[in-house]
Amino acid sequence: MRALILLECVVVLALAGLILGKGVPGQAATQPDVFPASRFLMDATPGERVVYRIDQGDGTVEFNVVQMDRGGPQGPPKATITRSFRDQAGVTVAENDPTYEHRLVEHGLFPFLAPAEARALDRVWVIRRIKRDEIRWLGRPLRCWRVECIDPALDPEQEAVVVWFHEDVPVYGILRWERAGHVYECTSWRPS
Repeated sequence: MRALILLECVVVLALAGLILGKGVPGQAATQPDVFPASRFLMDATPGERVVYRIDQGDGTVEFNVVQMDRGGPQGPPKATITRSFRDQAGVTVAENDPTYEHRLVEHGLFPFLAPAEARALDRVWVIRRIKRDEIRWLGRPLRCWRVECIDPALDPEQEAVVVWFHEDVPVYGILRWERAGHVYECTSWRPS
């Protein structure tokens, strides 16, 4: 009797293994669509750069990766990044401290735009929602990630920030973002 029960258990386990291994007939196995946070700032390399146009031509902001430390026993990951603003004529707008150390565990995935406040680089945007989205980019639809945030330093009627990420965009992976009535669009990257 025990041998029969043991045999039945082996058959049940084998059938369960076949079902789990093959999946449902006629359905292809799909990978879950997961926000790939490590493919944005953490895969940046020194010398990588990205330029954003502000409000269809009010100027540009550029970010350059100077140094990248992926973290480990010596501490958490961080990147040394320079930021420069240019006006409509292409003249660089002077800043007190254009180079900063972006610490991923403190600052998250986003750049910090506070040109009127030179030391406002520690501002953290609070993430509300992350979802897949498709936007028109250079006349074509482009699948990307839409991240809705709150910038707690802004007035409540302007605190909403929307950011579109794409894995192949340099430095932060940010394709476009809208914040405080301004629109920033990447001009230095084209999809392949």
